[in-house]
Amino acid sequence: MAQTFRPYQSIGVGLNQLNLPQGAEAQEASRTMQVLSQGLNRMSEFAFRQARVEAEIEGERFGVEFMTDEKVKEALRSNEDIFDLPEFGNTVFGRAARTSALTVLENQITVQATKSMNNIIFNGLENNTDPTTIRNQLNANILGYVDSMSASAPILAKKLSAKLELQGASEYDSYRKSHMKGTTAKLNA
Repeated sequence: MAQTFRPYQSIGVGLNQLNLPQGAEAQEASRTMQVLSQGLNRMSEFAFRQARVEAEIEGERFGVEFMTDEKVKEALRSNEDIFDLPEFGNTVFGRAARTSALTVLENQITVQATKSMNNIIFNGLENNTDPTTIRNQLNANILGYVDSMSASAPILAKKLSAKLELQGASEYDSYRKSHMKGTTAKLNA
């Protein structure tokens, strides 16, 4: 009858037959491998850092070029996320592009809203409009910009809301004081 072996049973061939370094040779081989490994790690980390910096620069450039006047108008008109593109994915390039595009969008909307508020205040001064009416116009102006941004960039909409409300409150306070002085001067005259 043929001899049978149970699985995983030793058949007498040991690892001692391998010619592995022993003693000082083994320690020196281990140190050499560690030095080589550390050197390769440093080189790859440097290369990855350089690639990351380059991707961030390219992403910022893309984001600034992406946010044209037409895109700003589209963001204000449409009720959808204009940043839902593969270019703005979860990569270093995409995150940098989205951040720079949102910064450009924020700046352009802040400028447009400020111009609009200044026009409201100017027209109010010119027509001697009641301060309550001016406050309502300023609030409607702010709400219009913020609501139009809610779908495209909800976090930016919240940030713009706070920023524009502070600016609107300041403009309203100035107008109210000016209107009161003008009304007082008329009454005294």
